[in-house]
Amino acid sequence: MSKMTLSAALVLDVIKALVADELKAIRQVGNHQLSPDSWNADTQITPTEQTSTAACDNALQVDSLEWLAMASRVMQFFQLNDSGYEDYLLRYKTLGGWAELVQTARADHSSDITLQTSGSTGSAQAVSHSFDSLSTEAHTFLQHFQLLLGQQPKRIIALTPCHHIYGFIFTVLLPALFPNEKQQVVRGLKAFSTVQGGKLQPGDIVIGVPHIWQQLQRSGVQFPDDVCAVTSTGPCPSEVAAGLKQQGLKHFIEIYGSTETAGIGIRASHTEPFELLPRWNREPDAADKDTLVDVTTNAKVTLGDHLHWLNQRQFLPQGRKDKAVQVAGTNVYPAQIEEHLCQHAEVEQARVRLMTANEGNRLKAFIVPKQQSTGAAGEHDQLLAKLQSWCQTLSAAAQPKHFSFGNQLPVNSMGKAADWPITSNIEEV
Repeated sequence: MSKMTLSAALVLDVIKALVADELKAIRQVGNHQLSPDSWNADTQITPTEQTSTAACDNALQVDSLEWLAMASRVMQFFQLNDSGYEDYLLRYKTLGGWAELVQTARADHSSDITLQTSGSTGSAQAVSHSFDSLSTEAHTFLQHFQLLLGQQPKRIIALTPCHHIYGFIFTVLLPALFPNEKQQVVRGLKAFSTVQGGKLQPGDIVIGVPHIWQQLQRSGVQFPDDVCAVTSTGPCPSEVAAGLKQQGLKHFIEIYGSTETAGIGIRASHTEPFELLPRWNREPDAADKDTLVDVTTNAKVTLGDHLHWLNQRQFLPQGRKDKAVQVAGTNVYPAQIEEHLCQHAEVEQARVRLMTANEGNRLKAFIVPKQQSTGAAGEHDQLLAKLQSWCQTLSAAAQPKHFSFGNQLPVNSMGKAADWPITSNIEEV
């Protein structure tokens, strides 16, 4: 296989995703308030103090700190810091100029990339990956899709951003392998309208995450024949997979992996075990039975999940060793969130857990206030507002979206922690 290169268009897609993610974090806003779908190669990076009408027609207005943060994020991802080109990025005033510089640097220096973990265990960690290894993995997936569809995939419909490992492999590297890459990736709002508007075509590969598939299953959207869907970043409920099949989705592929490892396993049905990808072998002599060996580097990796091994190549995930749960594709830690809530002066005890499938796909919290509850209507309104503000320091995925209150935490008949329903008397944020 010849060495893969990335076109200016694909590099620009990654830069747009990185810039949007950085600005969302700094400004604490959503995608709809940034409109990254409207950015293109000619979009000018403009200081906020520049107020001329001409500069605003196709401009991304940022202050000096935002500009520096954006550039630093792009330099980190594409490993420009030691390339000799790192001082030039701030001299280019368009996103297209940034993409051209990145292409030049990748040709002259390293083509490897550095991604950030979600930071759910603390601060985000930088993880470097060999571009050649990721390219080989993308080629493995392409061969899989060709066999599955009986044809060359036509388009990638990207319902997930491309600056995370999953999105990068499937919506950047995979289309780079297509014979005719041009116009073969649909992103952003257009991607969602393509799926929801019944505009999918045979040969399309739709890239999503569990909570998006859950939304599409609930909406009842129908899928044409010979469309392949892919899910990753966390377990997809079996009822969602079964529902999508009833809606005409014949091929629903699940990828098991992480930011640190990239892809590890693949399965074609929620009723089947995962199969290790060619890159990985199980290390049977390791102290931790969930240790793998990367056959390309001989490096050993101990996974963060408990796995049930059916044989040396097939396995079923059995839950996180660190008690993390998945919210919108991000690992969050209920115990840490409970500790954060209990640090509030008016909270005696707290419990946090995932909503049930019928309740939603976010976190809910049960609070025991230090002041005894009387059951009066609205008695916890002020505390609810305070807790909402208190949780703003947590990541979006870690913020409980429903709160209930009582004089003791819910337990079952055995005195063990129990779930509680979201009902009409639950306070909602």
